[in-house]
Amino acid sequence: MYEQLKAYNYLYNKEERRKVTANAIKALRIDAKLQQKEVADLLRIKETTYQSYENGRAEPPTEILVRLSFLYELPIDIIVQKTNFDKDTEKTKEILTAYDEQIIELEEKLKGANPVLKAQLTPILEKLKKTTQEIKDETNNGSSDNKKP
Repeated sequence: MYEQLKAYNYLYNKEERRKVTANAIKALRIDAKLQQKEVADLLRIKETTYQSYENGRAEPPTEILVRLSFLYELPIDIIVQKTNFDKDTEKTKEILTAYDEQIIELEEKLKGANPVLKAQLTPILEKLKKTTQEIKDETNNGSSDNKKP
């Protein structure tokens, strides 16, 4: 477990971590066709505070990440890591393969689920599939010059 944290610390400095989250929440907002003010209102924070998160000047606190997770129906780990997965392409591919397998497994389980549960979980699975595909696309199109020596 410590090795994973060590790898994360190696891949990202504090500024890069803020940028990863900033880029992800901006992309999610745009994808949802929302304005910054609308998201700020939904999160019940000032627009300038939200803007500071989206431009990477400040790191959103846990409570805001939780609210964003609910707003966009995505796990927090996707929000805080999405943009810079390409920093370690091989590890990214392993993670995405695992996500794909879990999504397929969940889709199989949903086939026999009650209609209400199926209706609730299907949009989340679709969003996860779309997000993992975006990460795959970004990883395949990204350059390896972002890696630290």
